[in-house]
Amino acid sequence: MRITLQQTGSKDDMEQQSCCICASHFQLGPASCLAITETGILMGEVCPACVEAGARHIEGWMERRARWTAFGARQDAQIADEGVTDCPTVDELLAAESFYGGPMFETHEEFDDAVRRGEVS
Repeated sequence: MRITLQQTGSKDDMEQQSCCICASHFQLGPASCLAITETGILMGEVCPACVEAGARHIEGWMERRARWTAFGARQDAQIADEGVTDCPTVDELLAAESFYGGPMFETHEEFDDAVRRGEVS
């Protein structure tokens, strides 16, 4: 893989991006770094923090992601072998949304606090 520099196409392109290496969000500027595989596949934009950390950092992220991807693929295969034994209908989902009327809490923090206190699971 190589990281290349490129001028950003337009002001409309200068928005929040997700780094294709570490998944952190960053503001794209007038220039961007793109990760491209040796076979020419564009992976996406690389954040300034990953560029600053260098090649070893990027390689480490890619190795970790490869392990997690392999783990996820094995887990997905196991779940597929188990099959889906129960699934609500769309009508049941809509009825539940009407019944609940909204989320349990206003913020993630309130929800996390309630989980820690054992009020919800």
